[in-house]
Amino acid sequence: MLEPWGRDRGGQGSRPRCDRARGVVMQPGRPVRIAILGVLLAAGGAGCSRPTTESADAQPPLRDLPPAEPAEPLGIGDLAPRIDVAQWLTRSAPTLRFEPGEVAVVEFVTSWCPHSRAVVPSLNALHRRYAGRGVTIVAVTHEPADDAREILAARPAGDGADVPEFPVGCDPDLSTHAGYLDAVREDGVPTAFLIGKDGRLEWYGHPEILEEPLRQVVEGTWDRTTFAERHARLAPLAPRVAAILDAFDADKPAAVRAYRDLVTEHAGRAAELNEIAWLLVEASEGVDIEKDPAIGEIVAAAVAAVEESLRLVPDDGNTLDTLAHLQALRGDLTAALATQRRAAANPGLFAPRIRRYLAELEARVPSAAAKPG
Repeated sequence: MLEPWGRDRGGQGSRPRCDRARGVVMQPGRPVRIAILGVLLAAGGAGCSRPTTESADAQPPLRDLPPAEPAEPLGIGDLAPRIDVAQWLTRSAPTLRFEPGEVAVVEFVTSWCPHSRAVVPSLNALHRRYAGRGVTIVAVTHEPADDAREILAARPAGDGADVPEFPVGCDPDLSTHAGYLDAVREDGVPTAFLIGKDGRLEWYGHPEILEEPLRQVVEGTWDRTTFAERHARLAPLAPRVAAILDAFDADKPAAVRAYRDLVTEHAGRAAELNEIAWLLVEASEGVDIEKDPAIGEIVAAAVAAVEESLRLVPDDGNTLDTLAHLQALRGDLTAALATQRRAAANPGLFAPRIRRYLAELEARVPSAAAKPG
């Protein structure tokens, strides 16, 4: 059992990702920074990403990464940096000049990362859907060509991953990584960047939830300003929650007070309250709340936060999903299942993941097969 919220629970981002520098599959854990604040569209829903239950496995060591020049910060609405790759693993190099009216998706991957492979089918589908509508999708890896060709290798039947139908480029000197991933302080892959028709960054985050932002950018309905404002409001919460949990062992009463104070500070703000609660969920995998009353006190504060968020924005699927995870953390799987069924009725942007967690809970609750009529 890991110590609750100790520094050994580290991991950047909240979706299943791989650390490109260390060659490790990162289990979603204590977030140090959040790159994607995902509920961009559902009113009042907090923007955050969701974890899976996959284990953290060491991968074969990579070559040492060369040092990169310090990156200029990249923000929503900034002009997209130039794509500078050493080699494209395709017959012809894509044209990525960010001309007016063109849309581009730049996804960062590694050959060995299972999460990078897992999103290929959905990206292939988007590539086919939008190829004739002025959208270019490319993937970029920091690996040299000999290693990166594994990305294009055929997979065994049943592997669940496809071969990319879009171009894959090699960036071993990290120049493109510096302009994008480093510029937003993101260490994990896969991470996608969406560049709009004016050559400016519209969105970035896990490609699992790329589809809706891409659709709106193509159709001209995307609200960049709203996303940027939400991003600016929610992004500072991740390091604040991380700092509280890092200090938990040193002074548990102080950590409980600090978390409660953070909830109080954001009273009346549904998105922020749900984000604060979800960040705790992310950090709590493997934590036994019966082990220490102080752990239960922080979890209770998170439940109070998400319940207030639901009073402000009733029946928001993303917030209900957070509550279901907290109920499961407390051991009340029956309540978690009932809550997750409500979330699945209004899932919004996160429909596939909410329904997967519903299926997981139904498998864990013995009486779940008898669904309410």
